[in-house]
Amino acid sequence: MFSKLILKKNKGVAMITIMITIAFLSVIATALLYISSTNYAMKTANSRGKKNFYETDAKLVEATTAIRNCAMADGDPADHIATLICVDGTTVADLKDETKVSHYDINKVAGLVDSTNYTFKTSNNVITVKDHPTESNVKRYTLNDIEVIHTSTSGFENSVKTDLVIDIFEKPVGGGGGGGGVGNMSMLLDSPLSSKNEAFKNLTMAGNAFVADYDDPTHPVSYGDGKYIKPGTEGLVMNNDSKVNLCGDFNVVYGDLKLSGNASLVCYGNLTVYGNIEVKDKATLIMADGANLYQFTAANLPGRSVKATFTAGTNNVYPSDLKDKIGSPSENDFKEFCKSINIYNTTGNDYGLISKIFVKGPKDKNGNQPLGANTRLLDLDPGKGQIKIGNATGLTKTDKDLAVGYDISSSIYGLPTFGVGFIEDQKSDLKNLNSDNYKNKLLLSFNRGQITLLETCPNTTWISNGPVTCDKEHNVVLSKIGSTEFNYMTAGKGDSESKCYDTATNPFNNVSIDFNGKQFNGKLGALFDKDCNTTVDSMFGYAASDGSGGGGSTAKVYSSSICFNNYSRDFIFE
Repeated sequence: MFSKLILKKNKGVAMITIMITIAFLSVIATALLYISSTNYAMKTANSRGKKNFYETDAKLVEATTAIRNCAMADGDPADHIATLICVDGTTVADLKDETKVSHYDINKVAGLVDSTNYTFKTSNNVITVKDHPTESNVKRYTLNDIEVIHTSTSGFENSVKTDLVIDIFEKPVGGGGGGGGVGNMSMLLDSPLSSKNEAFKNLTMAGNAFVADYDDPTHPVSYGDGKYIKPGTEGLVMNNDSKVNLCGDFNVVYGDLKLSGNASLVCYGNLTVYGNIEVKDKATLIMADGANLYQFTAANLPGRSVKATFTAGTNNVYPSDLKDKIGSPSENDFKEFCKSINIYNTTGNDYGLISKIFVKGPKDKNGNQPLGANTRLLDLDPGKGQIKIGNATGLTKTDKDLAVGYDISSSIYGLPTFGVGFIEDQKSDLKNLNSDNYKNKLLLSFNRGQITLLETCPNTTWISNGPVTCDKEHNVVLSKIGSTEFNYMTAGKGDSESKCYDTATNPFNNVSIDFNGKQFNGKLGALFDKDCNTTVDSMFGYAASDGSGGGGSTAKVYSSSICFNNYSRDFIFE
């Protein structure tokens, strides 16, 4: 009886235990759910905050790029700055006078871009004008305190502020003009260009071109005040039925120009040849109306005992009296040209235009030079190292065919998709150039192996230190990557520029290169020296001289670099 009573009193204990357990688990689950939802909300808010900051930063970059583009339109940059950016009534004389204080109009700056939902402010709209502290013929314009504020639809407000520094390089030339830097080039070769066989059809270059045949470059010859690399005999050689169209404003051949068979070379801009010109058989050299032909005949070329010759019949050239219309750079301009393309007093393999304009001793994010102080990116040997890509927003690796490409999307800076293609192996032919992998690319090949152009490659700039030939029955078209987009890889976008470009969000900062076990986490923006555009424009300016030595004309070459100073932001990255 007593045992039955105890059993009856224990009835429902299990149910109570289960209910207590369920309640306890419910409390824990509710707490975890609350923590998770809070964490998710924080991450979402942080993500939206970052997105808003990137948009604000991108608008600042867009505005500063627009300012530079306005300044670098045809003519004197100071005139454009005074007219389009400064407050009304500012004259060029006022702007250039360092004793006077000029001001820019922040509303005019905002008007250069789509400023919807963005506020442009300044608390000090002074333009400071000074001579460059170390470089001659360079004027430094600093637009102080440009601030951009953006409030997103989610209520996030961010601001970025900077001083914009524009360095304007000015050089008088004889008959030249601004070449547009590397961005306006279709082809830059420290090597010869030739046709390969009679099946070749057309090669058209929409932009400027530079080709060179360096004769024994590691043993320069004495010439005047130093040693110069001798021009070779095959700078540009076309035969059979090959046809070349040079549509750029500036074209330079260092070495001999030879046309034979039924070959045809048509030039629509300036063409300068540092070597002999020979047009024979039924070949033709056509200089379109308004185009100018220059040949250095003011003195002997380095390593040559006689002046350059021009050999062609009246039926081989247009106009028929072309020989009488050829201009010549002065000897001084020739020497300056050689210095600009890095073939004066060079040592070892460190010669040529490509070697000069590429970054030397690139630094990593810690300021170190893992590849060595005297090593350029172009020195990477495809047989010894490889190019890798890390995880990066806005970058896509494509490794089909023979090239490794880095596609830079418009997701951050609103640019058309473009990128860089590194040709990594030693094969001689680069095929399938009409594929999407090569559109909008700056194609780089530095293995000094022969490259054969087979097909069309839209919107492409080709840079190589190996010989290039044209083959097969195809029309090869080389365009240009475009100066606007190219400015993000050059013109001052280097390690010494703004902290704005040190953030992990910039797609140009996410290229990593593994070279002989040394890791270089580099900036694509530092691929070229910041003065590379100035170097290229100077080279074209000296090459297109009318023989006055640069002093007999009022024509001028203007180039520029930009950088941010005192950059600040109100967003802290986690």
